[in-house]
Formats: sequence, C-alpha cells, structure tokens
Amino acid sequence: MEPNTLFANRYLLIERIGIGGFSEVWKANDQMAENATVAIKIYAPDKGMDQHGLKQFRREYAVVLNLNHPVLLTARHFDVWEGRPYLVMPFIEGGSLQGRLIEKGNMDEDELAKLLAQISAGLQYLHSKDILHQDIKPDNILIDGNGSYLLTDFGISGRLRSTLRKHTGSSKSMTIAYAPPERFTANPENMEASDIFSLGVLVYELATGNVPWMGNGGISLNSGAEVPELPDHFSSRFKNLVKLMMSANPGERPKSGDLKEVTQKYMETGHWPEIKIPKAKTPKVGGGRKTQKIESAQLPQQSASGSAKTKKGIQTPKKVKQSRGGSDSMKTWIIAAVLLIVVFSAGGFYLMTENSAEAQRLAEQEANQQAVAELVQQADEARSTDDLEGAVSFYEQALEIMPENEDVEQQMLEVQEEIEQIARQAEIDQLASEERQRELAEQREREEADRIRREEEERQRELEERRSRPDITAAPLQGTITLDSDFTPDPWPHSVQLSPNIDLENFNYFGFTTSPATVHLEYNSGAYPLFISAEADNDLIMLVYGPDDQWYFNDDFVGYNPGVEFEDPQSGTYMIWVGSYEETAGSALVKVSEVLYEEDDDIYVDSEGGPDVGEIPIGGDITLEAGFSPDPYTQSISLSGSYDLSEMGYSGYVTIEPSFDFYYTPGSLPLTIKAESNDDTVLLINAPNGEWYFSDDLEGINPGVVFEDPEEGLYNIWIGTFYNETVNATLVITEY
Repeated sequence: MEPNTLFANRYLLIERIGIGGFSEVWKANDQMAENATVAIKIYAPDKGMDQHGLKQFRREYAVVLNLNHPVLLTARHFDVWEGRPYLVMPFIEGGSLQGRLIEKGNMDEDELAKLLAQISAGLQYLHSKDILHQDIKPDNILIDGNGSYLLTDFGISGRLRSTLRKHTGSSKSMTIAYAPPERFTANPENMEASDIFSLGVLVYELATGNVPWMGNGGISLNSGAEVPELPDHFSSRFKNLVKLMMSANPGERPKSGDLKEVTQKYMETGHWPEIKIPKAKTPKVGGGRKTQKIESAQLPQQSASGSAKTKKGIQTPKKVKQSRGGSDSMKTWIIAAVLLIVVFSAGGFYLMTENSAEAQRLAEQEANQQAVAELVQQADEARSTDDLEGAVSFYEQALEIMPENEDVEQQMLEVQEEIEQIARQAEIDQLASEERQRELAEQREREEADRIRREEEERQRELEERRSRPDITAAPLQGTITLDSDFTPDPWPHSVQLSPNIDLENFNYFGFTTSPATVHLEYNSGAYPLFISAEADNDLIMLVYGPDDQWYFNDDFVGYNPGVEFEDPQSGTYMIWVGSYEETAGSALVKVSEVLYEEDDDIYVDSEGGPDVGEIPIGGDITLEAGFSPDPYTQSISLSGSYDLSEMGYSGYVTIEPSFDFYYTPGSLPLTIKAESNDDTVLLINAPNGEWYFSDDLEGINPGVVFEDPEEGLYNIWIGTFYNETVNATLVITEY
C-alpha cells in the first residue's frame, strides 16, 4: 500500500500511521462522506486471504461490530476488498499511549488511576461477552481529544491469529513484553486474568518508563524471576495492586470488575481501598472469544514435595502416579480390569484356588507395562517437539509405576543432560550477548563523543564566522529603544559608544563596525515615515536590518552624518549598526524621528502646515494616571500665537509647537481638559485617536473639552488667543 492509493474505490490513503505483523493502519479520507478523515485497518495487506480465511474473519467480526462501550474503539464498517479484510474506524487525533509516553514521559498516580478505571471498565465489558483482548499494550490504547483512553484491536481469537499468520507469513502472535506466564507453557492458556497481567505490565511501564523483566514478560516469571515493585513515590496500596496484577499465579490477579471498583473509589476519595486477593480457583480458559473452546492436554500434577531441580536449576516435575495422558491412562486400567474379568471367567472356580493370586499379579504387571509403554510414547512425542521438560515428566511418571525400569531411567537421564546442555549453551549465548551489548554500548559512546566534538567544532566555526560579520542573532551592545508612532520628544536621542572591529568590505559595504548591533529599535508604526540617523564629529556609517528582512546602508544622509529613511515603515525590530571609516573608538548620537529634514534643516510638517504634533512642547510633558492627585491638576504658562487657526476651520491663534504634551492612562472616569485666563482664550487638542478637538467657550470665556470615554495615549494641547498677542493662562486637568 502506498499513499494516494484509492482503497476500496472510496478511501484515499493519506498516511500510514501504524504497522503490525498482521495489518496496517492508514489515515484516509472518505470520498463518499465529504472527505471525512477516518482510520482504516487493513488485514493481510500484501497477499490478501483465501475464502476460508475470509469466512472465518466475517464470522468473528460479526460479533465485534455489535459491541458498544464508551472505552472501546469499535469499527463503523467492515468489508473485504481484493481479498483484504478491512475495518473503518474513527480517526483519533491524540495518538496512542506509546506516543504519549515518548512525548511526555512517565505518568503520575492520579493519571494511572484514571487509565485503570477506564480500561478495566472496557475489559469488564469484553469479559462479560466472553471476549478476551489478548494484546494489551501502549500501541493498542488511544487518547481522544478529551484525554480519555480508548481500547482498540480486541476480539481476535487464537484461531484467527493463526489464520492471519498463515496468510501474512508473520511469526508474531503476541507482544512478549506484555504476555503472561501461562502463555509460555507446554499447553498455552488464555483467560481473563491474562488481560489483567498485560494491563499490569502496561501500568508499570507508564509509571517507570521501562517494561519489567527487560521485555521478556511472563517467560521470566516461569524462570523464577520476582515481580518488581513500583518506585517509593507511589502509594503502598497502589504498588501492591500493580504487583498483584503481574502475579505469576492467575488466581491472585484482581478481576477487571474489582479493578474498576477500586480505581473509581480512589478517584472519588483520593485514597486506595484495601486490595483483597481473590480466592484461588481454576481460571476459566479461553482463546480470544471464550465461546471458542480450546482443548488442551492435562498438566502433570505435582507431589506434595514440590519440584525437583537439575544441576543447573531447571525445574522438572516430581514423580506422580497419575499419567499426563489422562483418559489414556484410564483406558489402561480399564483394559487391566477387563483382563482380570476374562481370567476369572475362563478359569471358573479355578480362580478360587491357590493360583488366583499369581494370575492377578500377572494381569497387574501387564497393565503396568502397557501404561509405562504409553508414557514412554508420550515422552518420545514431547522430545520430538522439543518439549524436554514435558518428556522428563512423562519418564518420571513411568518410573513411579516401574521404578526398576533401567531403560526408562536411562532415557530420562539423557533428556536431563540435554536440558543441562541447552542451559549451558544459553548461559554461553547470554554472556556472548552481554559482551556484544557492551561492545555496542562502547561504540555508541565513541560515536556520541565524535558527534559532540564535531558539533562543537562546527559551533566554533559558526561563531567565528558570525564574529567576522554583522550578526542579527546577537544582543545589541547599547540596549533597545522602544517607541510607538507619535512619540515625544521627536527626534528621540540615544547616545552610543563605538568600538568598531570588523571590516564591512567583507560584507560588500564600507567602513568598520561591530558584529553585534549597536542598538535595537522596537517600533510600532503609524501614519508617519521613520528616519534613523547618527551624528558625531567624525565621518560615520550606518547599517540597518529592518523588519522586512532587508539591509540598508548609508554614509552621508545629512552632511557626513549617515541616516536611513523609511517612507512606509513596518512595525517590528530595526537592528542598527553605527560605525566609522576607521577602526577607532568614539561616541555618537543616534536619533529617531518621524519628521522629514530638508537640506536647509527646516522642519517640514505636512503639505497644509499648521500645529505640529511632533514639535517639543513649550510647557513640557505631563504624565498622569486615573485617580491622580491633586485633582484638578494645574500648570501655568505664558504664550502667544502666530498661526491663524482659520486655515483649519477654527478661530484664534496658536503656536506651531504644542503648549503641552499630556500622556494619560484612563480608568472609569471621564477626562476634562480646559484653560483658565483673564483673557479670552481658545483650546486645541489632538487626541490619541488622531482627531482634533477645538473649544473657545466651555465655562464663560474659558475653553475646555470633555472626553466621556478617554483613550490611553498622548494628548497634544495648544492654548491660544483670539488675537496675536501674549497672554497668561492656566491648564486645568480633572476627572470631575
């Protein structure tokens, strides 16, 4: 399968998001549902399945498709295309627990309790339907947009897994790290407790970041390994619960319903209830769905003395009288009984004579010989399938019946020696594997050290290269200027010290400057142009990197003072380098302005003339915040006006420069700005929104402007007269 394949003439495959031994999972667009995003699980994607396999697949998934539980990610649709069964499921954006573990690391106790409560509820539902999951692992638990956990990939029986292995060529039947010990016996079993074991291993991994037993699962428990405990920062009852879930004895593991109950109580109260160990009893055995009964040979019973060990510690069952064959052994005793009856019938009253005891002994001897022969045959069959420990068990049962049989004892000793040889070879292989792992670890360490060394060398080369040219990534040497449009004073001055040490000739410009910028300007643009210049007694150069990612160079903007003009400036960071034509230290004055300078150094305001919001105010700057005290705020000024406001549609005369620049931070109260004088005065205000306000009579002959919902920002204030003459006035600012 490849991306952009149209699968089943309906689903456009976008991206493969999962792959296993039997199937592939694809993110796809359903072209018959307005390109809705779905997930498609395609079984046997390479070869497909024959009719027998497809019939079995349909029969089993007819049950799964009818399941309905909020924790189960059930399929919306099942079908077959070109011999390939497939399921259509909702696409879950949150990904799997495996991805969450990689991205965010270990889970805490509260999140693990939430996971257990939800997944155990789903398992309880499955088990109530006689369905086992059989493959619980992080890849098979998804996380939806609300952070809830969804169980997927359930309902595949052991028989169907065998069919899939045949059609895919995959040898995978389970994920070993999460498989319980009962799956690794001569007669593997599946039961509800197997799902609990896998869930316990998963919880341990999410809590610690590692699977227990180095990923060998229940195999390690069968070899005598201990069940590990969670770290000490988890509560003791929670650690005990997880340990019970991973118990080697299926009867000690809690049931899914019990898990759901204790985790829900923890989530309600914040405390774990006491965990009660279930009474041990014979677990119910199943295979995928428990309605499909799996026949298995009866396991040999142990004597009260327990298990015997070989020299290398491999355990073999003790001698028992009951045959592993079960019903076959019973047949042997029936045959013996029949022979006895025949002897009695043939001999009549002769059996009542002194020879009857001998006849009974001979019949029992024949029955024992036949039973031993059957056990030896079973042992030979076990040896042919490499079940050596099973073969030893059969030989021991035979010797229990006929202890003096030297042939049987010799065969058992041969098998035990073979077991020891396998154990010795396994030990040798383990040592060789550990040595190889050490060699690989050392090789990885050397490679990592080489990588770090190369990265450091590359970093040093890049650093040297940056030091030889203007570096836009370095912090400015002389700080950062932050200005909004309409700033005051204009021009804004900023003194800098110069220590040029790199030649701009290598950068296709002229002069010398530093690698880091001299100063940064953070500028929020408005309706005006922007001018950046520098002044000094010596000949300077200027280099600017603007928010448009362009470089600007100038050496003579006004005389030999450099500058750069931006007619339509962008908001953002302007990185400014100031240097000179010689590699000598000095000082300069950086100026930022929104006023264009002509060659005659006269100030150009705009094409219509008039009061200039960019000029330095006559009475200075005023800064007030809401709730200022004293209220009213007053400041006196003596002024005269030369500009006729009739050109702006008003009356009176004002100066070109503002009388005051007032920066105000408002609250919930209105703002009143007015002027008081013995003479008839006018008031002109340019508000932060750029609009003009005029008043000549608010209170008698005193003008004023009321802002019911004042804005934060700069208010440029002019106080003038009706005649071109000098007057004395008082500015009054109040929130009443």
